[in-house]
Amino acid sequence: MPLKSYHQRDNQRKSVERDLQKCKMGIFSTQTFFQSSACFNAIMIINPTFRYPTKPLMSTLVNVRSCGHYWIPTGPWHDGVQRKKFLQLFWGIRGTAVVGREEGETLLEPEKVCFYLPGDLHRISLKQPPLEYCFLTFDGDLVEELIRRFHITRETRHAGPCPMELFQSLILNLHDYSTRGEYLASADGYRILCLAFAGRKVENTLAERFKAEVSENLADPKLQPSKIAATLGIHPTTLTRNIHAVSGMTPKEYITALRLQRVLALIRTSPRSFKEIAQETGFDNANYLAKVFRRKFGCSPTEFRNGTELSQPMQRMSDSVPVPNRETIEAIEEGERIAHAPNVPGYRDMKSLRKALDS
Repeated sequence: MPLKSYHQRDNQRKSVERDLQKCKMGIFSTQTFFQSSACFNAIMIINPTFRYPTKPLMSTLVNVRSCGHYWIPTGPWHDGVQRKKFLQLFWGIRGTAVVGREEGETLLEPEKVCFYLPGDLHRISLKQPPLEYCFLTFDGDLVEELIRRFHITRETRHAGPCPMELFQSLILNLHDYSTRGEYLASADGYRILCLAFAGRKVENTLAERFKAEVSENLADPKLQPSKIAATLGIHPTTLTRNIHAVSGMTPKEYITALRLQRVLALIRTSPRSFKEIAQETGFDNANYLAKVFRRKFGCSPTEFRNGTELSQPMQRMSDSVPVPNRETIEAIEEGERIAHAPNVPGYRDMKSLRKALDS
């Protein structure tokens, strides 16, 4: 190799290492680092950060063990094969990785996330370079509860752009070897996990238009799902599938939940009479409002205004309701029959469901 080319390559390597050190210190973001001209076509960057000490200082629902940012410009490459006891999330940024499992394999692609569950055999390899992804691991006594609450499976799901700023914040907080650092790292990890399941917000979807119709006509006591479906130009069954997929509720349950949410706010923050509140939130009268309120919360509106706590908090989604992926929701919007989508709790078949929609 000519001496000039050697020095150029050596200077490029040193530049990448200086930038990486600045990235670790928080001088500039990892996104800026990977956009720098020195990084591309340079060296492989594997930048994991681990909690210290290895055992968490406190027990919370979310204990972050480690996180990192991988950049693999070319192959072949594979990570070490090892069985691990923690929960791990991978968030694809560019390129494609093969996520091997004991039974088959899945692909990690841009804007998608996948998981290894505790006890899984980890086997990751490069499929399409350049490969870039972030990862995050959770441990602690409550990791199984975390998996159950989020319905975490081994399936790959669409999640939208990787939240690079949150991963950078998480790296800095893991470097803060204190209880405060662990709390802040837990907050970052929980937010990343929530974003992984929230996905990208898509404007003007069927669900968004339904919510807008409900909000605009909430005070109308004659507001019914069948009427909204007609306004939107779709079949009531298609509306039910979609709303249940994104909220875990039927359209009628969603309308009632939104009304009660508004009722709770008005009772506690305004001196209005229950008759006025009932009229503003779409209930026929104060007596019917009181009946629905007691059935849902275990106390009367008067008792709640006087300080009684609710015995049955409002729920947006049952623990038994699976979280749908982006492809499922898009297919529902097109009116296709998806295996689990019509299974609305409380209805034996589609005939009973249609009857309930018109009631």
